[in-house]
Parts: sequence; structure tokens; C-alpha cells
Amino acid sequence: MTSKERTAILRILIDVVKADCVIDKHEMDLFALLRAKYSLSPSIGDVDSVTLSDACLALKNLPERDEVLSDIRSMVAVDGQCTKQETLLFVALQHALTTDNAEIISVNVPNLSVDGDQVLYVESKSVAASNKVVCDNFRLLSSEFRQVGLNFVYLPKVAEHFQKTDSALMVEVCRFLAPNYDDAEVANLVEYAKGITTSKFCKEQLYGKLGMASLYETNPALLVPIGTSFIDGKLINNFLKIEFEEPNSLVSQSLALVDEYKRLLGDNIVLLSSYSDAEGQFPYNGYFKQLFDIYLLKNCERSSVLIDLEAENVFLPEVGRKLDGPIHTKEKAYYVLTLVEMCGEGLCFRPPVSVEELADYNKRLELYQRRFALLYRCLGGSVGFEPDLSVSETRQQMKSRINKYFKQAANVLYQGADYLLQLDKKGVLSTHFELSLVKVKDRNGKVTNLTDSELYKTLLSL
Repeated sequence: MTSKERTAILRILIDVVKADCVIDKHEMDLFALLRAKYSLSPSIGDVDSVTLSDACLALKNLPERDEVLSDIRSMVAVDGQCTKQETLLFVALQHALTTDNAEIISVNVPNLSVDGDQVLYVESKSVAASNKVVCDNFRLLSSEFRQVGLNFVYLPKVAEHFQKTDSALMVEVCRFLAPNYDDAEVANLVEYAKGITTSKFCKEQLYGKLGMASLYETNPALLVPIGTSFIDGKLINNFLKIEFEEPNSLVSQSLALVDEYKRLLGDNIVLLSSYSDAEGQFPYNGYFKQLFDIYLLKNCERSSVLIDLEAENVFLPEVGRKLDGPIHTKEKAYYVLTLVEMCGEGLCFRPPVSVEELADYNKRLELYQRRFALLYRCLGGSVGFEPDLSVSETRQQMKSRINKYFKQAANVLYQGADYLLQLDKKGVLSTHFELSLVKVKDRNGKVTNLTDSELYKTLLSL
């Protein structure tokens, strides 16, 4: 067993001991025995930088994994009772360590208290078949989770509730919750609440604001808060994500999770009554509160990207920035070219693996170069002075300068990492930035979406 794996076991044991907020002698005695059994460090300070997510990844393929899980289960019940918090944590660990469709997500969420009784349906793209299954079985799922003290949250139902709420009350409450918002921002907040979708909330809020990276691209899944850890002095919230194998398995997997939870929890089950609000009331508890709390986190701003042909520059209007500093004309043109190619198959310079593919590869390079040259001229460059994109060192230097700029702007850009140029496994260069927020301002001052612009049409015609 490696040092990393031992540290991972120690991280998990510490979180299990602390899960019910009560540490007794039985737990301490077993903790000492397990520390000796696995030759764990005598200092618990060694886990200060290891999250629960890191720990599970380190142990997933451990030969002694089942034995470790058995010992963790013993730790959960050693004090004679299995609390809700301990049960959730163990169920999550069991899923994350033994199945391919589950993982632990660990994130630092400053200024936000995450409710521990929510089971949230998530998806990064709307899957009609899965949503139909949820809608058809919503009462069943809600009832089953409620039996063990958990609330099943399906965001279209939340939006439906807000749509039925008196509009004047919605505006009044939003002004109360966000006193520094102007009328336009309040109106946006009301509109957001009434039109919230699972995929939008998943990408903009859970990924964008809370930093849950694996939710940027995720199949339909359940997301369950399972407790907290202290990492390097910061409070880290842990979540279990279980992806559904297929739409038809959504109900069976959910009920299996509930049954597993029941078996561990025994008779200590809380039956919660369903929530219903009276006329003229606005719920500000549970997930209703959580949704607003997450939305109102405004440490930075999400900015569009404006390609201004009149000014021959690229702007981030919402944060009052333009691409400058380490960014020169060639970097601006390269960044815009990346955004343009993302509308198609993406910008890819990976060399061919066979002679048969060489001709297509060379044609693709020539097309990239022609489009790059046009963009270079549009952004103020001189004809004939554009760099050669076939030179990998040139591309790497431009990519490095672009990413340096956006890293420096991270203090003002909301989820600034989305603007970085990144290579995927196929060698395609892209960003995580939504193309719908890329605009073009022509020389007459007209602003259009990138794909509707004359610039884009001209580039495609080359």
C-alpha cells in the first residue's frame, strides 16, 4: 500500500469519526486500532490537503478496498448507533469506491451553507427521456426519499412553483433578498427563478459558481450533500453524484439508494410531511432558499466576448476589460479563430497517423491559416505579417499568453477558467465559454451573435 493510499484511508476515517459531530471513546479506540492496522501516520495533520474526493480516487482500485470499506462500516456503527450523517457518508463512500457511475465531489463554497437533506436531479444537457421518467414518477420518488428524511428536488417543479407565486410578491421578496439590486437585476432574478432549468442551473450555478467541474458535462444524475471536511483550514462541502445508466433505470437506481440507506439507518427513520405553502406565502427554506443563495453569490461577473471590428480589438464588456497586456494582435486573432472553429469541429493541429490522412491535414492547416490571416487583418495586423500557424512553438506561445491574460483577470471574471484555451483528449483546442455569449460588432456599430455575423459568414466562405 502506498503512502498516498494510506493518507486517503486516514482522510476517510477522520471524516467518518466527525460525521455525527460527536466523538466518543469507542470511536477513538477503533480509530487507533485501524491506524495501526494500516500503518497510518500518527499525525492527522498529514491529510490537511487531501479532499474526500481525492481519497476516493486514490482507493478505487486498491486490492484491499473491500476490507477498508468493511472497517469503515464498523467505524460508522462502533458507538452503537448509525446517524443520518454517518449513513449518508458511508453510502456515498460505498458507491464511489465500488461503482463506475458514482463519484465524490469536494468543493469549497465560501459564504454559502449547503443544506444536507436535498437530493437534486442534475444534467448538463436536457435529456427528454430521463425528464419524462422523473415527471411520471415524481410523487413516488419524492415519497420514497421523504421516508428517510431527504427531499427530492426536480428544478422544473421548483420553477413551476415560482410561476404560480403572485408576481408582486415575487418582486417584493427578491428586492428584500437582494437590496443592492436595481430594478433590472430584480427582474432578471424573478425571470431566472420562474424559468430555471436543470441544465442551466447545473452549468451556470453548480459548475460556474460552486466549481463542480464534473457537472460541466454530466449525464442525468442524483447529487446528494454528504457532509463537510476541513482542508487547509477551509470548509469543504462533499457531494455524492450517481449517474443513471439509462433513463429506464432512473427509478430503480433511486429506490435502491433509498433501500440501502434504510438498511443502514435501521429504525431511525424520519418521515417528513410534504411542504405546501398557503396563499400569499413565499417559501424561503430548504431548496427554495438554496437556489436563491447560490444565485445571489456575485463575487465576479460573467462577461461576454465582443469582437469589435471598428475598434480592432476584443472586449469583455461586462467587466470593462479588453485583451491587452501580454495579448497582441496575433493572440487576439488566434483566440477569435478558436471561438470560430468551436462552432464547427474545433481547432485541431494534431498530426495525422497515416499517409492517407496527410492531404486532408494539410488542407485543414491551409484553411486555418487563411482564416487566421483575415482575422489578423481585421484586428489591426498588417498583410503578410501574420505568424505561421503550422509552427507549434508559435501556437504554444500565443496560447500561453492568452491563458496568462485570463488567469490575471480571474479576480473580476466569474468562472474565469472557462475563458482559457484548453486541449481535449482528441487534440482539439477550445474553451468552456458559451458561444452564445460571443458577439461581433461590425464597422457600422451593429452587434450580432458570432454565428449571425458577416465576419463569420466570410470566414466560412474561405
